[in-house]
Amino acid sequence: MNRRSFLKELAGSLTETAKQIASPFIDEDVRKITQAADLLQDMHWYRLDRVPDGYSESFRAGQAVCLYKAGEKITACRKICPDCRGMLQWIAPLQRLTCLSCDQFYTFAKQEGSLHPEFIQLKHEGDQVWAALPNKGAGDHA
Repeated sequence: MNRRSFLKELAGSLTETAKQIASPFIDEDVRKITQAADLLQDMHWYRLDRVPDGYSESFRAGQAVCLYKAGEKITACRKICPDCRGMLQWIAPLQRLTCLSCDQFYTFAKQEGSLHPEFIQLKHEGDQVWAALPNKGAGDHA
């Protein structure tokens, strides 16, 4: 091995070692920043039970949550009409979420309708699904 190859190999090894040493610190910093952002937004992550295919509902942090799973994609929203604050209803034969007060609807499969529900951020960790909801005590202020 000549000097040039040796120095090139040495630089590559040092770079790789530095990455391996710094990686846990960077991962920890990213986790702390994410937690700080959730705290500032007054959000808390709640674990959801296994989400079956199609439409289902869950009750977390004092809120009803609508869940719709199509294949691997899961969509979640609050079960409250953003316009009149009425409770949304799932109309199974029509496969749509409807506000009976406003007569507005949303179809998860086509992602369309006159209703624009308040979607909930989800994250996946392994086979677990987590939903970001306002902390308990942070109610609606309409």
